[in-house]
Amino acid sequence: MTTARGDARPPVSPKPQVSQIAIPCPSAILRGMFYRILSVLEITLPVFGLIGIGKFLQLKRTLSASSRHTINFIVANFSLPSLIFLAVSRASFERLINGAIIVGALVPTFLGLALFFSLARLLRIKGEDRAPFTYSPFWANASYMGLPLAYNAFGEAGTLNAAIINAFAMP
Repeated sequence: MTTARGDARPPVSPKPQVSQIAIPCPSAILRGMFYRILSVLEITLPVFGLIGIGKFLQLKRTLSASSRHTINFIVANFSLPSLIFLAVSRASFERLINGAIIVGALVPTFLGLALFFSLARLLRIKGEDRAPFTYSPFWANASYMGLPLAYNAFGEAGTLNAAIINAFAMP
């Protein structure tokens, strides 16, 4: 069949019947969910696995309080700074001063501070207990867990973004 200009017209396919419409198979949906769960486990299991091993060793009394203190000292003063330094040292200056990441870090941080400070006042938490109540939901977890999770999920680019967020939201 040809058009008025003489071009060949592709054959018109008939309208698909209801039995021909592709409906996702439940097994395909479950398989997709399974792969997403495996991705999440691949990212989180190393971090939470180390936490679990530490708790197990503490319960078995293999890991003493002084050992835990030493491990925390090494992580806070050597491992995390090294991870941040490696990510930042390889980035361009323009990449470090990314307004979207900075604003995206500061807005939720200030909203969280306002929320927990207001909640502390509402619950009548006294002044000396208000600061730990306000800051503890996000302060340490952003570094201790956020940086390793960002690295596992997004590689060095994720670590760089997490370091930028950490620099502006956790001074």
